[in-house]
Amino acid sequence: MNKEEFQAFKERLAARTAEHPDLIGLVFLGSASDSSRQDRWSDHDFFLISKEGLQQHFREDLSWLPEGFNIELGFQDTDHGVQVISDTGHLLEFAVFSEDELYRYARVNAYSLMVDKGNLAEILRHCAREQVPQEKDLRHHVGKVLTCSIISMGRYARGERASGREVFLNGVLRSFIYMYKNLPIVEGQPKHHRMDNLDVFRRIETTHPDLGKLLDEFEGMPVPRALQRVLEIQLQRCGHLPWYPKAAHLAVQDRLQDALKIYI
Repeated sequence: MNKEEFQAFKERLAARTAEHPDLIGLVFLGSASDSSRQDRWSDHDFFLISKEGLQQHFREDLSWLPEGFNIELGFQDTDHGVQVISDTGHLLEFAVFSEDELYRYARVNAYSLMVDKGNLAEILRHCAREQVPQEKDLRHHVGKVLTCSIISMGRYARGERASGREVFLNGVLRSFIYMYKNLPIVEGQPKHHRMDNLDVFRRIETTHPDLGKLLDEFEGMPVPRALQRVLEIQLQRCGHLPWYPKAAHLAVQDRLQDALKIYI
């Protein structure tokens, strides 16, 4: 979709929501809420708020979507969320909540409330509250880098390379990125205004270009070598902290040497 088509879809969906007696509200998220961030790759992310007890109905019956949006695939991919692909390949990602579920489960940063027939504005202020990273969060993620490194290297070394790389990406790297981005904030430095507080992988190349270059390097490395670099950098950045578990770090490095001997 171009920008005009993108905005027109939002307006048609808002009109359908406003006129439906069982729908309470519509909230667009991320780039769908901010025209300055939209491009040809943007999809429509949103929350649809229904009356209590009707959430599952609206997840399964998609007739409330605007006319002219031709669905080729639609399925529920989480407890609350649905993904839909149109005949042009355009993607919708949305969750259907009641007001109570929105309050209890949703977290948002950039959002635009287009329809509110209830108390959604106040609920969304609660959902958008900023959670400032704390030392305890850093300790958790530093520890996860070390424990997931053991799991990743072990699987890779026994020949389970795909599984070892999956643990590296979703365990080691996720926590490493959190540490890299948030340690300066905990130490008192300002947060980059484009930094995403919900997904550590988003906009790294904009907010932390040095980290983006590191991640590009990791892509071409065997997992044990990438783990070696991750551990080296984590020690460089965190080793000065009085709580950093240096003995555990060195123990993990020693185990990694066996994997390096086998595969490097």
